Amino acid sequence: MNDLFTSPDILWQRLETRLPAEGGNLVRAAYALARAAHAGQTRFEGTPYIVHPLRVALLLAGQPDLEPEARLLAAALLHDVIEDCGLTRDELAAEFGPEIADWVQVLSKPGKTARPTDWEERYFEMVAAAPRPARLVKLADRLDNLVGLIFWQPEKRADYRAETRARILPIAVATDPRWAAELERLSRNAEEPGVAE
Repeated sequence: MNDLFTSPDILWQRLETRLPAEGGNLVRAAYALARAAHAGQTRFEGTPYIVHPLRVALLLAGQPDLEPEARLLAAALLHDVIEDCGLTRDELAAEFGPEIADWVQVLSKPGKTARPTDWEERYFEMVAAAPRPARLVKLADRLDNLVGLIFWQPEKRADYRAETRARILPIAVATDPRWAAELERLSRNAEEPGVAE
């Protein structure tokens, strides 16, 4: 698991060494857009927001059984730009193609003012029915968030862990049992590894 406080530049250098032979420019373009879109945003631990999509991409690139496919890494880098930055699915499709845009769209929660009462149920149903690459991005996203929970309020931590067990673990079991085991472990731990409370 990547250190929460590693700089974006170092994380990007690590990812660049793992780029696939084909499609490296797609990943570079995704990183450029994500970095610009998240400029000025910070994570709950106080780091620049872009470190999160970089860590998500590195988790996917570091899986021994997963070919670090360019579209998967691009989607990982872009996975929050619709939800958090106001970009649209059509804007992403114009630059990265409809497949990546659809993966990012399905991972994007609706805006708080546009959420129907059953939005959570519908959101997780859509993620569960999404293509495997989108589900893998969601699992890596959740793993990275679980590592940083130490910086959340205790009640929110408990809720997030419970949501992980109830909503994300079934998706993980259907996608990749090893990811499911890691999510299960982190969602039950009282302390995140590598971070002192």
